[in-house]
Amino acid sequence: KELDTIKNEFITNAAHELKTPLISISGYTDFILMKHNENLNPEMRDDLNIIKRNVYRLEKLMDQLLEVMKIDEHKLDLQKFPTNIKELLEDCIREISYQLKAKEHKIKVNVDKNLILEIDPERLYQVFTNLLSNAIKFTAKQGLIEITSKRLDNNTYQFSISDNGLGLTADELARLFKKFETIKSPIRDKINISGTGLGLYISKGIIKAHGGKIWAHSDGLNKGTTFYFTLPI
Repeated sequence: KELDTIKNEFITNAAHELKTPLISISGYTDFILMKHNENLNPEMRDDLNIIKRNVYRLEKLMDQLLEVMKIDEHKLDLQKFPTNIKELLEDCIREISYQLKAKEHKIKVNVDKNLILEIDPERLYQVFTNLLSNAIKFTAKQGLIEITSKRLDNNTYQFSISDNGLGLTADELARLFKKFETIKSPIRDKINISGTGLGLYISKGIIKAHGGKIWAHSDGLNKGTTFYFTLPI
């Protein structure tokens, strides 16, 4: 336990230290693109945009590492208040609309427009965005993604995000929510899907902090996947 504490402190400090130069790099890149844009040739402009994208990826990784440390130490703070879930979900879909358009996916939403739950909207936004991004990535072009909600009883609402994509084996399902777990298979290697293996772990921590549960179901490869999570009413 003491070693885990030392490890977590090291990762937290390292993540904070790395974020400072990344912010500086990002700021100077934006400055060059704005002030000297007319003097840049297309190749230089492309190179600077590549720097920006990779800085963003590193910043996102640092944020994920900090989130993981909070989850591991049970320090994930929630700022809960009554939130319209349909509106929150629509914000998420707008955020990832470029991903949907790039792969020509259709998305269907069957969520009560008047559904209000006391949740941390920023955290639940993370969960929805992560699950939707996964569905987009692991579904071939012109796929279908469906989002539904239903009341299970007086105390619980259940949400599901399903796709008709690559699907998962029983072994992959068992490992899905583990920290740093990335699913490797010949099918995924062919379409060059990669990730940190932290998104689903963080999503699980967020849902658990809300008093809910999260899990996934798939009938096998090429048969799609459905992610479920519950939230208390």
